[in-house]
Amino acid sequence: MSQKGPSNCGSTITRRMMARKSTIGDVLDRSTLDYHNIQIVEFLQKVMQSLDEPDKISKMCQEIGQLHAKYRRSKGMKIDYWDKLGEAITETIREYQGWKIHRESLRAATVLVSYVVDQLRFGYSRGLHVQGSRDTKEEEDEE
Repeated sequence: MSQKGPSNCGSTITRRMMARKSTIGDVLDRSTLDYHNIQIVEFLQKVMQSLDEPDKISKMCQEIGQLHAKYRRSKGMKIDYWDKLGEAITETIREYQGWKIHRESLRAATVLVSYVVDQLRFGYSRGLHVQGSRDTKEEEDEE
């Protein structure tokens, strides 16, 4: 997966996400686009390197999801943005791999992306719950 240049895999995925849901651009402001493009590629490479360790993939995805929960209030992050990420990854894989030639590979990639997105969503939800607990605690402390 290419990390360099305007046609890199990460920027393709990011562009597709923002085309699907324009408000994603509010979360991924211009100052963080290059960072996210690189992080997406590195994340996908780690997932591929960990295919024999599904628990490791789950943990990594859940941590990333949980870390992004803090952007719900400050940047308007929504749980369905993870679905848009999955759709963009799948579409990019289809384009890069040639879906007519590698149908079985595309099916496997689709299953893997679905699993990754489910784990990201789970971590995000857990992060919202933890943050909600903190918000409640802060409100109690203020009283």
